[in-house]
Amino acid sequence: MQKLILLTSALIITACEPPKTYISSSTPPPFVHPDYRTFIFNQSKQQTWDNLLSALADSEFEIKKLNINSYQLKVEMSGQSDKYVDCGVKTINTEGDKMTVENAATRYSYSAYHRNHLETFSYFNHFIGYSQFLVTGDEIHSEIKMKIKLQMNINKKKTSSRGMSYSTQDQEELILKSNESAHSGLLNATCRSTGKLENTVMEIMALMPGLVSPTPETLQDM
Repeated sequence: MQKLILLTSALIITACEPPKTYISSSTPPPFVHPDYRTFIFNQSKQQTWDNLLSALADSEFEIKKLNINSYQLKVEMSGQSDKYVDCGVKTINTEGDKMTVENAATRYSYSAYHRNHLETFSYFNHFIGYSQFLVTGDEIHSEIKMKIKLQMNINKKKTSSRGMSYSTQDQEELILKSNESAHSGLLNATCRSTGKLENTVMEIMALMPGLVSPTPETLQDM
């Protein structure tokens, strides 16, 4: 009789045991992109400055800072985060029920069992791309020096069913450079640039008059 009670109790515990969830993330391959930072023009500094302002005014970038005395400006743009940042793919597997999500996708949610309770994770990722320009030169030749920075603001909300439902929210500002990856603690993933922001800037530079180096053909082939 005692063995029967113990067996029955074991069956009840086993039947009530929640499923297990296994989560893994892939690491995106290294991003190889020509790191052009200086553009040479066979025209005056003022002409290059005027052409740059005109080109950016017709683009999707918004001018945020402008210093006409030092010939410097900073522009920014926003867009769909996973088009500009690659953080690999997250796989959520709950006893054969598998789903995958792009870690850098703008919005997504998934549920996972942790010990004896269910947790739901919701993410919202917002991308901002920055580009800074400095024009130097004289009346005959000029240069544009450029710097690119990528930023993804990550918002994570976790809702748990442990005892009573409750939720927590966390935020992270992830900063990336063109040829350098960075690790996100909230995503638990390594992130890198996809090259889209860089290509957008290069397309603008390729159409500017007077460009000598790198050649417009080189930039258009990227």
